[in-house]
Amino acid sequence: MLNSDYRDILSAFADAEVEYLLVGAHALAAHGHPRATGDIDLWVKPSAGNAARVMQALRQFGAPLGQVSREYFAQPDVVFQIGVAPRRIDVMTSVEAIAFEDAWPERLEVNLEGIPVPVIGRADFIPAPLAGLGRNNVLASEVHSECHTDSQGVTRFTF
Repeated sequence: MLNSDYRDILSAFADAEVEYLLVGAHALAAHGHPRATGDIDLWVKPSAGNAARVMQALRQFGAPLGQVSREYFAQPDVVFQIGVAPRRIDVMTSVEAIAFEDAWPERLEVNLEGIPVPVIGRADFIPAPLAGLGRNNVLASEVHSECHTDSQGVTRFTF
């Protein structure tokens, strides 16, 4: 069950046709491995066109944008946080070790309470970024124990 903030931000992203992937613990749950978390992680494609849609969605949601401009979401390595745990929303433009363009075609499309949500694909789960953007926590140890490195040297999570 989504809290109202998560439902509203996902609806706003869907309405604005934002290109994004649900990552982190909520994505893990979408793949059948639920775990408690204090936030929702949304990885947006860092491009000029998508950044405009992200800003539209954040305005619709009512996010406190202050001095944030759409250029902010067109560049890599940005994390924009809204609220505090257990209802925090993290909007990021990068995760470690994989490009958005590589993860997008492998996404899983799910329906969460009537909202279409693109979720990072199983093969693209990467321990460090999806375990709280590099923080050492329970998910990191769970994921690490089930990882393998493929023939191209890419570390992948196996369910």
